[in-house]
Amino acid sequence: MNVNDLNLDSYSSNMEDFLLRLRREAEEISQQFESGISSAENLDRYLLEVNSFYYRSFHETFWPIYKKDIRDDINQLLDLKVQEDLLKKHIAAIIKRHANLFNQVKNTSTRLQQLKLHIMDQRTSFSDERDRQVLELIYGFNEIRAKLWALEEFIGSLDEISSGLTVLNGQSGSQMLIMGAQSLCYSDLEDPMIYNSYYRLIKQQGYIFDLIQKCASDNNIMPERISKIRSLLVNSSIELPADFCSFYEVQIQSTSLRFAELMLLNLQVQDHQRLQEIILEFLEFFTVWLSFLNLIMSYISKPGFKLIPELCRLNLKHPGYLKELHYDVSSTRKNVEEVGKDMDDTKNIDFLYLSTQIKNILEFSAPLYKTMAHESPVSEISLLTARIQQISLAFSVLDSRIRILAEEHMHTASIISHSDDLLTWLNSELELLSNIKNDLERLLAPRNIARVWKDLDIRVTHIPLTRGKTLPDEYLYLLDKYHINTRITEQMDHTVLHEEGDIFIIRVEDESSEEIPYMIIGKKG
Repeated sequence: MNVNDLNLDSYSSNMEDFLLRLRREAEEISQQFESGISSAENLDRYLLEVNSFYYRSFHETFWPIYKKDIRDDINQLLDLKVQEDLLKKHIAAIIKRHANLFNQVKNTSTRLQQLKLHIMDQRTSFSDERDRQVLELIYGFNEIRAKLWALEEFIGSLDEISSGLTVLNGQSGSQMLIMGAQSLCYSDLEDPMIYNSYYRLIKQQGYIFDLIQKCASDNNIMPERISKIRSLLVNSSIELPADFCSFYEVQIQSTSLRFAELMLLNLQVQDHQRLQEIILEFLEFFTVWLSFLNLIMSYISKPGFKLIPELCRLNLKHPGYLKELHYDVSSTRKNVEEVGKDMDDTKNIDFLYLSTQIKNILEFSAPLYKTMAHESPVSEISLLTARIQQISLAFSVLDSRIRILAEEHMHTASIISHSDDLLTWLNSELELLSNIKNDLERLLAPRNIARVWKDLDIRVTHIPLTRGKTLPDEYLYLLDKYHINTRITEQMDHTVLHEEGDIFIIRVEDESSEEIPYMIIGKKG
């Protein structure tokens, strides 16, 4: 309350009323003493009466009323002063509550933002896990593809060799092939020295075969030609592994020399009919032998070369089996490759679709290959058995892996879905908090506060706090005043290490207060 608020008219009115009354009463007293005014005694009495009247009038009439008015105004002024002080404190408290609410909103927003970043990191991690599951499924499937391709190539090679062996399916030819192959199949024919020795043997045996053919086609059999054959057989030496050399000497060289001796003997006794029979038998025997040599040369580089003895026995017991097996494996691989066409772009592969396609293949193929692995023809070739068992085991492992991956994928997809829902909710809440924070910031702006309380001197100083930045020097006194926590740091002195809001300094007239959030300030170590 100020001077303008006082009721000054009441003071003037009281004074005027008092003076008018005083004048009337003074005139009445004067009239009583006019007749004897010359007397000194009367004059003293007159003056005494007038002074007494003034004293009584002022003391009994004016002063009590004036004092009462003064007292009432002072009481009113004191009441207003108390109310004004309360109002200032109330306004300061309201502003401080708004500042505190601003800090709560800011701190909550910061925590929600950190939670959002954490959820986003976790979502990214689970998204990577989902991609890993797809890749693991692809790699498991590609392992099956690679093994099926290798098995198909292997069985195709065995079938090719097996088909070539059919020219030697006669009993004698087969036995020769089995024995010869057994003696040679573990040799390293890719070694240049061994390969060259084998090649020289083929040329030499081919020359002998040519001479035998000439004997068979020429009616005039020359003894010199038979002697040449015999000489070549006797003097033939080969630089091949010992097992094969023994086979050659026992099975080929000795038999061929016997045919040559019989040819010479029948030629001497001139039994031409028997001679022709022996020549034809010799030619038949050597045809099988030379076919064997050429067959070996054709299949040296094939992966099934060392299995020629087993293939010979398989052809005798189960002819055509390899063709059927090759057809089954090729059919499976075609189905697998159809699914594999969708794997060119791994980013666009749908786990559920791919796993369903693979399950369809496994549902048909797994039992088939399990049966194949225990078929009696397969047991004739141990290496083939092992490869089919590997495929069967790979199918079983992939089936188990798919079940585990499908469960993991379902769990991962559920977490990602819940994360997306939570992120949507967090974005909504953060937007709401941002709007509230902006409203509070506008409400605490000095211009808006001055507009609301025009007659009061109100100042609000907002000091934003940011982690990693230093506290301004002019506010360092607050550290001691509020016993703010400090921590040794390698950063600059007075760096804000942690904050849960901003500092607000509030002044309403002569009232002042601060809103200080929880914070940790760094002290240079």
